[in-house]
Amino acid sequence: MKVEFAAYGDKKGAHALKISSFQASVVEKTLQITDLAWGLPDSLGSSPMYRARAIDDYFVLTKTIRDTNASRPGMAATTAAFFPLDEVIQVPSFRSLLDLLPDPSVTPVQYSGLDFPLPGSSNSDTKVQLSGMLIESLLDNSDRPVVWAGMDNFTEAVAELWSLIPPSIRRKLGFAFVCDPSVGNKDGYSVLYCPIALASKWTIKLVTEGPLRSGALDPTTELYFLNPSVRFQINQSMDELGISINGFPELRRACACHNTLQNLESSTNLEATKLLRNLGVLSPQSKLGIDARTRVVNEICSRIKSGSLDAMKLVRNIDFAQLEASKMAKSAFFEGIQVCLEDSSSNIGTLAELVLEAVYHSDRDWAEGTISGFAKYSNVCSDVVAGRVWNLFSESPDLAVEAATLMPNIKQHDHVLAVTAPNNVTNDLGIQLCNIAKKQRLPELHAVGLAAHSSIRNAVQELQNSWSPSELRKSLKRLRARVDIDKFLQTVGQIENEQLSAVAAECCAENPQLLPIHFDANSSAWRRVICDIITLSPANPDSLNLIEVAIEDSIQLLLTDELDPAYQRALSKTRFSNIIDAKNRPKLWDKMDPVANPGFLKSTATAMIDRIHEGEIRADEVEPPLLGAIVHPDFRNRLLPSEGERALNKVVNAFDTLNQLGEQDFESWRSTYLARNQPVSNIDAIILGKFVRDRHWEGVASSLANDVNWYRRQDLRPAVSQFPDLLNWIQRYQFGGIAVRVSPDEWWHEVETTLTGLYSNGPRTSGIWERASGNPADLVSEGTATNQWRQCLHGLRNGSQSGELTIKSLLKASLSDYRNNTHLRMLDETIP
Repeated sequence: MKVEFAAYGDKKGAHALKISSFQASVVEKTLQITDLAWGLPDSLGSSPMYRARAIDDYFVLTKTIRDTNASRPGMAATTAAFFPLDEVIQVPSFRSLLDLLPDPSVTPVQYSGLDFPLPGSSNSDTKVQLSGMLIESLLDNSDRPVVWAGMDNFTEAVAELWSLIPPSIRRKLGFAFVCDPSVGNKDGYSVLYCPIALASKWTIKLVTEGPLRSGALDPTTELYFLNPSVRFQINQSMDELGISINGFPELRRACACHNTLQNLESSTNLEATKLLRNLGVLSPQSKLGIDARTRVVNEICSRIKSGSLDAMKLVRNIDFAQLEASKMAKSAFFEGIQVCLEDSSSNIGTLAELVLEAVYHSDRDWAEGTISGFAKYSNVCSDVVAGRVWNLFSESPDLAVEAATLMPNIKQHDHVLAVTAPNNVTNDLGIQLCNIAKKQRLPELHAVGLAAHSSIRNAVQELQNSWSPSELRKSLKRLRARVDIDKFLQTVGQIENEQLSAVAAECCAENPQLLPIHFDANSSAWRRVICDIITLSPANPDSLNLIEVAIEDSIQLLLTDELDPAYQRALSKTRFSNIIDAKNRPKLWDKMDPVANPGFLKSTATAMIDRIHEGEIRADEVEPPLLGAIVHPDFRNRLLPSEGERALNKVVNAFDTLNQLGEQDFESWRSTYLARNQPVSNIDAIILGKFVRDRHWEGVASSLANDVNWYRRQDLRPAVSQFPDLLNWIQRYQFGGIAVRVSPDEWWHEVETTLTGLYSNGPRTSGIWERASGNPADLVSEGTATNQWRQCLHGLRNGSQSGELTIKSLLKASLSDYRNNTHLRMLDETIP
């Protein structure tokens, strides 16, 4: 692509061509658009200003500076580059074209043409997503130019625009620096621009004249893009102009002027909203005026519905009744305020001010719609809604006083509002919350207010005086959540109140370490809190593990009649009702509360039965009240189990320990046991037979013999063989005196099962191995207790164990631990 150049400037007092690299008519035509500096002030110095447009078959790009050394004022120096139009529009980078322009000079050097390489392919068919009013104006084939006021970096903007538009649009792109809004400087250009420093002329024209063509008002003449600072100047000027508007014609003229602004129909365009407000009030009563007013009212309402707070503030003083639009206004504010409340980006200060003013002027149409909209929004019980309400209350505490007006269903929101209350509620807001809470009966919100401006002790006392027990519980829980927990618990120890104690119990249940810190274990307050903790979760008072010793010791207060009945009843429902290891246990039963007594007896009897089953207890170690509970029919199935692991051993130990159990009890149990256990092992059969023989129970012996003969229970033959002297001569004849022996393998297996059940933590941990003269080095430390017993007994049977331990010494040591265990005695007597 061949590029030619020319220079223009002062030549004997006239603006003329000075140098050119080629001869063509376009060079002379370009002289016309480079004449003068278009009102360029001296203050801009040497800053270059650009113009570009298509002339004939060339795309002409000029660069102009102020020539302060010219022979007369107002002269300029310009360089121009001439690009073949059909070729230059294929160049994607406008910056590369600008870089070819020489700097303007008073004495330019000789220019010559330049070959510029073209890109390999054209993007003329590329479909580009165009956006913005600037590009739209280039596509609408109208003569309306775009004015870009306040754009100092215009060359970069044009370079970006050039890259976005297709070559067909580049052909008609023309732009020019213009600081004078006269028509002559705009003809032939699609984009006009001026820097911020020179934008005031455009501002004045927009505000005072409006864009004119041939003396007639034409809002479509120009399209404006305004720098924010330039827009501010126009806003300010419009406000001043609005003061002087006294009638419809002036207002209509101002509106027409504003129709040239970008995004006029945007709900956030305050200039347009101001004019709409005035137009609605000043519209004449002619048919045209009424029609215009209707359109304006519709536009105002649409802006309000969109949630524009600024629009609401501007139009709230309009008398919509005068405009016959009361219903529309109420509906618009009803919807608009909800949009504002849902939009987290809305200015909270402006929103609070608007809502509060609506309450104060509730007879106005806009206020009525605002209050109704607020009520509709707040009717949803959610954390988000409550959080928004708190933001408004924090911004304007006076709004809290009007909460009942704004939130008709506020009682339903008491809990949500209290939960979402910010941590930093101010003293003033706290006082207002207390006032509204007492009037509207909001116990939790009352606690929030008191926590913000009162001491804990005073807050508790005021809540006690203000609420019923159930409401007091709610308010105290909320107070506890908003104040220092340690100080709150200190107050609990000073004030005796059932609801206060219950709330303290919740705290200590969540953090048990607080209880011993703030309460004396010997105090009634401590026991009240324990009682309430148990009431919260009687089935699982695990939170009391840290203080279980103190609870167990507190039982001794029964001896001095100082233990509260309520406390006893609470403990009777928990694991602490088992007092099997309590000191002075036999003396406690008569001192115990009658209602609590059954619970303590039940738990303790259950624990005592477990020890009886293991052969740990003698009959004289069980006091009468506890013994009565153990042998009571309600406990019979537990005391004498008919199935399960080691059921026979447990029953034998129970009969050995408790004299209250007799032959009839055993016979009742025997039938059930034998029915559920078929067959019985030889070991168990022998144990059963020896047990009957030792007690000389002829009735039971006869029943067992009949089981063998009549019911073919051959598994019971080993039992019958143990008591031939208890049988009549017919039964002895039937059995023929055949004895049954136990094999060594069966015997050793029974030893393993028995010792594993008695010493479930293994031979090493229980210490039984060493006490029986065994060497700890022979024991394995890995695996389960069952595996440990199996390994060590296997070695003992095979003689591979070191030390003096024998199976005899091991059983003897076990019998010293479980002296009443019949099963151990049987194993000791039948060592193979």
